[in-house]
Amino acid sequence: MTELEDSDESVEALQDNVDQAAADYQTAAGKLSKLRQKLAKQLSANVSRQLKKLGLPNGEFRVEIEPRTQPHSAGLDVVEFQVQLNPGQAFGPLARVASGGELSRISLALQVVGEGRSNIPTFVFDEVDAGIGGGVAEIVGSQLRNLAGEHQVICVTHQAQVASQGQTHYRIAKLTDGKTSRTLITQLDATQRLEELSRMLGGVEITETTRAHAAEMLSRASSN
Repeated sequence: MTELEDSDESVEALQDNVDQAAADYQTAAGKLSKLRQKLAKQLSANVSRQLKKLGLPNGEFRVEIEPRTQPHSAGLDVVEFQVQLNPGQAFGPLARVASGGELSRISLALQVVGEGRSNIPTFVFDEVDAGIGGGVAEIVGSQLRNLAGEHQVICVTHQAQVASQGQTHYRIAKLTDGKTSRTLITQLDATQRLEELSRMLGGVEITETTRAHAAEMLSRASSN
């Protein structure tokens, strides 16, 4: 009976709690929104610079921030990563605009800019070297090696410049007897690795010059 008599006061107390929680939310979410707005331009510029180093000379990255209409656990904003990868192309959502190889390099650029602060333990990069070669491939490999200092990095690559930067090298081959197919993964020792890198560099015919080039790449990678 007492609870019924005090129900009006209970409702008022609950409403006060709701109002206070809403005010606290607005304060915290407002601070988060201001911080996002402040850092969005900085992140956009830094990632755009990295994209050019990673073989996307026309790549531009931006953080698009729009207000939400309703309170949300993520705050007052809808945040979307957008990219422009070709001249004359409009900015579009990262997931829709970027190809697999481009997406891998953009992901790498984000991690490089973030200095590996992500709590993700393992990164898998596939086609990160698509459409690049030479010096750019070596830069991509070097950035992957740096990222591997704080995380496990798995990279599928056809570029010797990228593969030479790895700490462990696996060769993946498809075997078939005409009826069935299977995949063979082999961890390479130092000698096998040199031969595999030479094959990746020189194709069918492996010369001593190709081996010397592969050995130089391995030596340069280990000294970084």
